[in-house]
Order: sequence, then C-alpha cells, then structure tokens
Amino acid sequence: MISESDSIFSYQTPFDYNTYSIPSFLPSFISPDLEQVSSEVKELCGDSFSCLFDAVTTGVLSFANETLIFTNIVEEIMNNSVKTISCGFPNGTENGILNDCTFFAGSIVSITCNTGYYIAGPERLSCSEDGIWSNKFLCLKQSSSLAIISVAIIIIFFLICCLSGILLIILLKYHPKMGYKVYHGERQLKFLHKLS
Repeated sequence: MISESDSIFSYQTPFDYNTYSIPSFLPSFISPDLEQVSSEVKELCGDSFSCLFDAVTTGVLSFANETLIFTNIVEEIMNNSVKTISCGFPNGTENGILNDCTFFAGSIVSITCNTGYYIAGPERLSCSEDGIWSNKFLCLKQSSSLAIISVAIIIIFFLICCLSGILLIILLKYHPKMGYKVYHGERQLKFLHKLS
C-alpha cells in the first residue's frame, strides 16, 4: 500500500488521500464471465468492457456508470482529434538561414545560405503527408577560386554588354546609310528613329 507521503496524486478540496485510500482493496486481474452478468448491468454497460469489468468486480453500478461516461468521453476525443503531422526541423541548415518556420505536412520551407556559402541542392523543401522532408538542404563553403571565377564571369558579361551597346551606337551614329539616326538622352540611348 502506498502511504500518503509517497502518493504522486494531488487532490482538490474537500477530497484528500483518505477519500481514495481503501486498504482492503485488492486488484483483480480476472476478466468477468460475461454470461454471468445481470441484465441490469448489460443494459447499463452495453458493449463497454471497462464498464462491465467495473460493475462485476466492484458490484457498484454507479462506479461502472462513471467508467462508461469517461470511456465514452475518451473515445469521442480520439474520434474527433486531428492528427498533426510534422517533419520536424529540416537537416542541413547549419550554414544557412531558414526563411520559413512551419514544419507541418504540406509546408514548404526555403533557405538562404550564409555569406561565403552557396546552395548545392534544392532551395526549397516540402513536408510530405508522411512527415518526411522531400530532400535535404546543403549549403557548401565557396572556395576562394570559385568566388573569383564567379566575379570574373559577371565582370566579363557586364563588359560584353557595355561594349555591344557602344558598338551599336557608333555604327548607327557614323553609318547614316543604315537609315537610322540616334537620339541621346542624359547618358543613355533613348530610342532609335528611322529616317524617311
């Protein structure tokens, strides 16, 4: 028997440890013979095994009725509950920042890699109905030579675009046989006009 000081339960007034302490109580692990149950118990409990067990074991119908009420409440809660599926925090975010914070089924999250890192995989992941991410984020450290090559490519592309524009202006301005006259605005080519 558990003493009052060892009990893990707390009680609301006017109830206390002694309200529920029945030293003569011995638990029963034997299932009742349902053929021996009275019609009154069958009418009260119906198909509820918990109710039948408590009615036969305790002989107290009001106790069995309480068991039936709570069993029905638990079943109703279980039947009406919505199962929440989460994929949890996605892997591979050590070198980046998540742009989203919802990890439930159907959610999509994206990542921005930290400065000096680049994304070497999908930028977005989706959380499946099974609670599994569609992939894994992977932000890899940029090597200095890769960064230099990237910057060089951007500069070369910019120079080619600028030189192409300048060449077009020169051709149109100094070759009137082409039939176009170039009008300049402030530091930019505004439009071309065909001469009649």
